[in-house]
Amino acid sequence: NEFSINGSTGVLPVTLSYFDAKNIGEQVCLNWETACEKGNAGFEIERSADGIVWNKIGYSATKAKDGNSTVTQLYAFKDTKPFFGINYYRLKQVGFDGEINYSKVVKVNFQSARIAYEIYPNPAKHFIQINGLKGDEMISVNNLLGDNFGTYKGNSTMSFYNIPTGIYILSIIAPNNSVTQKKLI
Repeated sequence: NEFSINGSTGVLPVTLSYFDAKNIGEQVCLNWETACEKGNAGFEIERSADGIVWNKIGYSATKAKDGNSTVTQLYAFKDTKPFFGINYYRLKQVGFDGEINYSKVVKVNFQSARIAYEIYPNPAKHFIQINGLKGDEMISVNNLLGDNFGTYKGNSTMSFYNIPTGIYILSIIAPNNSVTQKKLI
C-alpha cells in the first residue's frame, strides 16, 4: 500500500496499487490504481515545486459505488500547466469520515518547447539577471512558505537589497497566466 497513515490506527481506507506521473507533450499525466476502497470520498491532486510547499491542482471523486469497492479502479489526471523543471506530485486521499492519507511522492522533470530563461547569478546576493524575457511576463518572488516578496513586470535585472537572506522561488508567469518557469534562488 502506497498511502501513509496520518493519525489513523485502523486499516487504511484505500489500497493503492500504483501511482505514477509522465511528461507527455505539454502536460504531465498522472495515473493511479486502487485495489480496494472503503469509505473513500476521493483524491485531491497536489503539486509542489520544491517538495515542501504543496498546492491542490485538482480533485478526482471516487469511482467506487458509495466509496466502497473490492475491484480495481483506474484513475487519471492531467496537469496542463506544469512548472518548467522538477514537479512533485502526491495524492491526498479523503475519506467520508474526514480521514486523510497521503500517497508517496512522484516527480517529473518537465522540459518542453516553452521558453527557458537564463537566471544568474544563482545563488544571488544583491541582484539577479534574467535573460530571455519578452517584456510582458510577470516575475514573482516568494519564500518557501509562499509569502510574496515582490512582483515585477518584465524586468531583466532585479534587486534583492531589501529582501532578507534566504531561499526563494522565482516564478516567471506568461501573459496567459501560465507559469513558464520556477527556479529556487
